[in-house]
Amino acid sequence: MRSLRGLVPIVLLLLSIVAVEPDVTRDAVSARPSPAFPAGVALHPTATGPLEKVSSIRVPVGSDISDIAVDTFRWRGYAADRTNDRVLVVSTENGTVEATIPVRAEPIALAIDLTYTVLFVGHAANPSILAINLSSLSLIREIPLPFLPWSLQAPRQDRLVVTVHDHLGGTVFPYILNATDGSIVQRLDMGLGTSSFEYRDSLARVTGDGERLYLANGRGSSLTVQAYARADFFRGNYSFLGSNPQPSSLAGNATDLEADWRDGPIHIGRGNLPALRLEPSTLDVVSTFGGPSASVESSGSRIAIPAAANRIDLYEETGVLLGNFTTSGPVTRLRDTFRHERLLTVVGAGPEDLEIVNATAVVPLHPLGFTRQARPELAAIIASLAPPQDVSVGMYVDGQPANAWWCSPPYVFCGPPESDLAEGRHTVRVRVWGGLFYREHLNMTWEFVADFTPPLLVFGAIPPAVSESVFTLAGSIVEPYLAVLTADGQTATVDPSGSFSVQLVLDPGPNLIEVYARDEAGNENRYTLSITYTALDDWFLHPAKHFRLRPPLGWATRGNVTVGNDTVDLIVIGPDGSSLIVVSESRAVEGTYESARAILQEAIDGLSSSPDFFIIIPVAETTIDGHAAAQVMLRVAPNGTAVRQILTVVVGPEWRMFWALFETIASSGVNTEPWLEASVESFDVLGPGGTQPPLLDAVSWIFLGAAVAGAVAITVVVLILLRRRRPPVT
Repeated sequence: MRSLRGLVPIVLLLLSIVAVEPDVTRDAVSARPSPAFPAGVALHPTATGPLEKVSSIRVPVGSDISDIAVDTFRWRGYAADRTNDRVLVVSTENGTVEATIPVRAEPIALAIDLTYTVLFVGHAANPSILAINLSSLSLIREIPLPFLPWSLQAPRQDRLVVTVHDHLGGTVFPYILNATDGSIVQRLDMGLGTSSFEYRDSLARVTGDGERLYLANGRGSSLTVQAYARADFFRGNYSFLGSNPQPSSLAGNATDLEADWRDGPIHIGRGNLPALRLEPSTLDVVSTFGGPSASVESSGSRIAIPAAANRIDLYEETGVLLGNFTTSGPVTRLRDTFRHERLLTVVGAGPEDLEIVNATAVVPLHPLGFTRQARPELAAIIASLAPPQDVSVGMYVDGQPANAWWCSPPYVFCGPPESDLAEGRHTVRVRVWGGLFYREHLNMTWEFVADFTPPLLVFGAIPPAVSESVFTLAGSIVEPYLAVLTADGQTATVDPSGSFSVQLVLDPGPNLIEVYARDEAGNENRYTLSITYTALDDWFLHPAKHFRLRPPLGWATRGNVTVGNDTVDLIVIGPDGSSLIVVSESRAVEGTYESARAILQEAIDGLSSSPDFFIIIPVAETTIDGHAAAQVMLRVAPNGTAVRQILTVVVGPEWRMFWALFETIASSGVNTEPWLEASVESFDVLGPGGTQPPLLDAVSWIFLGAAVAGAVAITVVVLILLRRRRPPVT
């Protein structure tokens, strides 16, 4: 809490200090290091070392803790153990239970005076208040009461504000008592009447400067807050200022009440409802925080509220959630310690324990995981209950100071490294100091990887054309931090060695495949591959000529086309005029390449006198369906226009026949050659069976095939003949 009350222990500490480090910089080591953990203290999480290295220290007491108070002068916390009629004295430095103080039945309320001299203890089952000397932990006096108290405040060493739990036949209004003899200084009955305010079990809070007193009802149908101002400093009495203007509009009741100084905000915990922040002059609600809020603590600009899932949430005064502090169980009450370094909390849903929680956390913002910047902006939220002006922060990368300072918003600490980083793993360390002794609140690290190199891909063999619709793209990738690898939008499977594969479903025709790779840092690479799927149609069967063939998908197909006095076995025509013509001749042939070459040479010799005749690719031997074949690429100019033709001769001795396949590639801008090649490769000689045909007179197959192919390529004259798709072969 930031208040005049907080100045008193500082003055007392200064009087007790023999020597303090005169010149402490923001990178200095704490002048008063925390002691090591004592044996037998439960830790959360399991660790060893001072509290700035872990999130909290759990103190197992297993009791019903009804209230807690903090002695910032002695670094102590006091816990009212209602079950065992005692007050536990706990070190907020290391979690040791230093002493137990026996008290009356069911201690329920604690308060420490402004000078940190006396601890006052009220009881739920005994109408009395005990005054305990904080130096000797001995009883000073017992103050008998005509009622059972509920909450206590000690604005001065000789004054107590007491609210009533059970009036025992007297009044329910709160009292201001003389703390030395128990006499009544004032009964606070000048505010709202009992029909407007439920005084029983109400909570009282006096600001650190003693100038304001607030009451909030702990029972009733709605939440009402009353404000009082100190009327006489020497008497220590108060006058009524007013209440919140629309009390019925606030749901719930107060389970905790916190106000630091005269003009500071008021914070109210409401159990199962969110905490409230009220403006002190009007008592209007400024904002709400979090979810269920059994307790609340504030340093002015920072608000700590227990959350449901074993944590304490820390908010900036504007309502921004800065971060959270991990606890070992649900928190039911919390109180600030010296200079907002730690929180003393009550944890547990059944038997309760105490837990000392580090009130500083660092929430890394950047870089998280990976960066592709050589000098990235290092940034973290400093989620400290202490305001930024009360702490100092050091940020380091790989042990070297970063050029970092407070940024916008004001709870973010950020800045770049002093020099460029190398590729690889780096460590950011954040150290937070504060307080009178410049103690280290927190020392934590996080790691990230600097990666500037995009993924490198090496592809396996990629044919320019394939005849199947499913193609497996395979290769390897060099990237230790791969995030995404896709081909045509499909995620590739990558094994630990970097080999990858992905199955692609191709569309008929050319396919542009984009391969995209990105690493965790955001470096990316793109590759564009071209694969043509030469999609083929169903089989065209010609039993009389003992072959079958798969035409390109969508091309017009007709068999046994009569041209003059001769017949063409098959004509296949593409949309652009490219064509495949199959003619055959019965001849006693040998199943050798020499036989195929000799027949092909006949065609070359016969066509050599054609206009613009030119051999583009010489005769080469090949194999079609296991049969010897020969192939040549020519250029001819039927009708005066040059076209490319590929002529393939396949010999079939089992049928005493050869087949000549004329491919004509039209100059349409679309490369149909892969479709034609795939169709020719599908040529299948039917198996032996039936009677071999007799040897017939040779027909002019050379000129018939070439002429028809040329005519189709130039004029597409036979398209009219091909209106019907694949009539039965006659």
